[in-house]
Amino acid sequence: MEHRICFNCIIRHFSPAWYASVMGTGGFANVLYLLSAKMPFLKPVAVALFFLNIFLFLIFIIQGRKMVFTF
Repeated sequence: MEHRICFNCIIRHFSPAWYASVMGTGGFANVLYLLSAKMPFLKPVAVALFFLNIFLFLIFIIQGRKMVFTF
């Protein structure tokens, strides 16, 4: 049994709650960056999370725009 998922179905069920993952990742990156003053090994982890946060934001903003313009 093959079940195909259409792209419009994915966009239709995309909710603003996904932006909480962007806020959480950004907040965690900020905390780790502040803690890197005492524990320097945390700085590369914080920078990596920061770039992950930018990537997530761009993906979610593109999905959100598609949702607005398709419905």
